[in-house]
Amino acid sequence: MITSPEGVIYTGSDDGDIRSWAAERQVILHFFKGHTKTISSLTLHGKKHLYSGSFDNDIRKWDAETGECLQTFRGHTDIVTGIAVKNDYIYSSSADKTIRKWNTEDGTLLLTFAGHTSWVWDFVVMEDGFHMYSCSQDRTVRKWNCTTGKCMKVMEEAKDCVCRIAVAKNIDGLGGTHLITASWDGIIREYRVDEGDEFKRELKGHSTKIKNIMVKGRILVSGGDDNEVRIWDLKHGKTVCVSSRH
Repeated sequence: MITSPEGVIYTGSDDGDIRSWAAERQVILHFFKGHTKTISSLTLHGKKHLYSGSFDNDIRKWDAETGECLQTFRGHTDIVTGIAVKNDYIYSSSADKTIRKWNTEDGTLLLTFAGHTSWVWDFVVMEDGFHMYSCSQDRTVRKWNCTTGKCMKVMEEAKDCVCRIAVAKNIDGLGGTHLITASWDGIIREYRVDEGDEFKRELKGHSTKIKNIMVKGRILVSGGDDNEVRIWDLKHGKTVCVSSRH
């Protein structure tokens, strides 16, 4: 599920459909039909375009206001796990162990980022558009050149799947860009991207698999199979609140 700045909610489902909703009126605006299996990811690009990834291995570009399918991107051979739009390119990760870069206008496949040996679960394209970081079930985090598709560095070797990755900025008041990763080994790891991807620290608190993280300013929120949601102060690397009501 994602929400537009205008207050329209877009939801994907196991039935293969995407729906847009008027949040205040609680009514369905449009059905987006075309995928044949579970919707795995959604992202908006501006006000006009919605992109979706699916278990049917396809990526689709939609008119966000009408629900019309404008383009289908085909090339992945397994589940699409994530999508992101940067400038005039769309990036997609997949269970086929690759990340792919596409032209948003005509659907041309431009690059295939190959190197992971298992599912690619998540990735982030940096603001400069030149570098990308990905995480995988092969327990690694990799740094890529977005222009050449080459792997520049294998940064992390966790004890289990690295499932989520996020970017945090200026968390210590000194500027800088930090990379945050979450793993099924129950550990959150932090790197300083603008200082040679230097490993900084581990954040420990979850007792089992971490499944998701979200960064907002200096606050990190994590959720895991231990039924806990933890809120972290990234400046000090400490848990400030734990909800175990699930």
